[in-house]
Order: sequence, then structure tokens, then C-alpha cells
Amino acid sequence: MPYIARELDKRFTDLSAGDTLRGLPCDAFFDRLGNHIDEMNAMIALLHQAVDLGVTLFDTAEVYGPFTNEKLAGDGLYPYRNKVNVTTKFSWRFENGKQVPGQLGSRPKNIRRVAERSLRSLRVDAIDMFYQHRVDPACRSRMSRAQSAT
Repeated sequence: MPYIARELDKRFTDLSAGDTLRGLPCDAFFDRLGNHIDEMNAMIALLHQAVDLGVTLFDTAEVYGPFTNEKLAGDGLYPYRNKVNVTTKFSWRFENGKQVPGQLGSRPKNIRRVAERSLRSLRVDAIDMFYQHRVDPACRSRMSRAQSAT
């Protein structure tokens, strides 16, 4: 049987209920996707199986695919949207739908754009956890300058 779930750090468990949150990193899905609908259906079936096995946390990002992974997760997890948590990430710079190698995009305008696209792709009204995939050195230096000015 393929690897499906892993136990997460105790910070991500509901200790009062005694249940362990299980997560599925969805980053490898995009490597298997092409234009073949059968493969997409197999990945959606895998997501459904994961939920049936108790997985409650799914992690994806705009860069996986790019963009196709979030869409796949949104389509596959839509029937379970009130039972699972989906996390996604921002950080990368894209132009004309292609990642700009070596360039990050963590400015507020880009973060907002990514969040809006992710909401549509994941088919949700709110993202359970939206976080920075890679630290953008340009943003770090701006923040350092702002902090030293106060």
C-alpha cells in the first residue's frame, strides 16, 4: 500500500479528544498529472480514500503544477470541505502562468492575488492555513529597515 498519511507534531493534535490529526502532503500529485483524465480521476480517488482512512489535513501550494495541484485538491476534496482542513502556500513569482526561476513574490499585492486564485481553485470560502513557502529576502530586508526606523 502506498504511503498515505503521517502523524503530525503534537501542536496539531486535539489532545482533549485524543485524536491524532493525519495529513497528506499533496506536492507529489503534480508530477503524475498530465492531460490524462484517468490519472486525474485516480488522484481524486486517492484523496477520497485518504479521507476514508482518517486523513483530515491536506497540504498543497500554487507552485505544485503550477496551479493544477490546488485545482485537483479543490475538486477532490469538495465533497468533504466541512470535514477536512486544506493548507496552501504562496511565495513564488509567476509571469504568464509560468514560474520565474529563482524569483520570489511575497509582496502584499502578490499574496492577495495568490489567495484569491487559491480560494477559487480550492473551491472554498476560506483557506484553513495560508503561509509563506519560502522566505523572500527582499521582504525581510524591507521589514528590517522598517523595524530599525522605529
